[in-house]
Amino acid sequence: MIKYFSTFSWIWTFEYTIQELWLGRECIWFSEIDKHSLKTYNKHYQNHKNYWDITKINTDILPDFSVLLWWSPCQSFSITGSKKWFEDYRWNLFFDYVRILKDKQPDFFIFENVRWILTNNKWKTFKIINNEFDKAWYNIKRKILNASEFWSVQNRPRIFIVGQKKSLWNFNFEFPIWKKKKEFLKNILQKDVDKKYYLTRIQIINRYNSNYHSNKSQLENNTCCCLTASWTKKRIILNEDDETRKKYYNKKLDNNEVKKLTWRNLTELEYERLQWFCDNYTNSWISKEQRYKQIWNSINVNVLKELLKNLDKYIKKSKKI
Repeated sequence: MIKYFSTFSWIWTFEYTIQELWLGRECIWFSEIDKHSLKTYNKHYQNHKNYWDITKINTDILPDFSVLLWWSPCQSFSITGSKKWFEDYRWNLFFDYVRILKDKQPDFFIFENVRWILTNNKWKTFKIINNEFDKAWYNIKRKILNASEFWSVQNRPRIFIVGQKKSLWNFNFEFPIWKKKKEFLKNILQKDVDKKYYLTRIQIINRYNSNYHSNKSQLENNTCCCLTASWTKKRIILNEDDETRKKYYNKKLDNNEVKKLTWRNLTELEYERLQWFCDNYTNSWISKEQRYKQIWNSINVNVLKELLKNLDKYIKKSKKI
């Protein structure tokens, strides 16, 4: 049984994916302080020890494990976040992650963040990250994986870094590749959605006339833009005809045509489906806004599933050699 330790566990996408795959992995320890995400976590998983704040973890009393996981706070680097990079206190949490990595020396680690972490601040951020992993005595491989390339209808590119301890065998791990299968947003939509999710005619006109409408809404058979927090919930236009689609994206609709648009917010359940969680993985134990936030902040399950499959095959093959 390979044991792993998760930091910034959130609603524990890794555990969910492991159960889907039955890979013979086990999580006993994790680190999370958000009270809302812990409600969802504890609803699905019990008997896992929480070490809480990563900055206060004493590695001397932390049990050994084989894989260290980090889905880090991305606001320091995200284009919709603070963009303060090194000035943002959340950036410093990375060094606590490295501290645990150095002290416990697991065989592997998986690190995930927004893709902008590669290029922001003229690559200085990533150079620091790369150097820290090297000093911790790990070889790394990195790749941007997009959810839309793995049967999802969400455009969600994220950087994944897989590290292997230098004292192990040659590092020949390969990332999963694009699965050539087209999906459509309309396939995950709910039927008979409550009217509270629909925009009024005035709201539709105002949003259509705004400067960013084409980036915040999608027609029914398009791939959804990357999910965002509750205060900018994704909206979808349900009009299917090509002429409306063409005019909409070129912003040529007149007021009468705009009034005929059917425009609504994506539901919490549709958010879950976009991330490939089962329906109602988040539910009534948290608020509606927290449901949106928890799913938005999670990793796409399908991407993680394909990554773990490759890592599992790689470990088994290398051990045989």
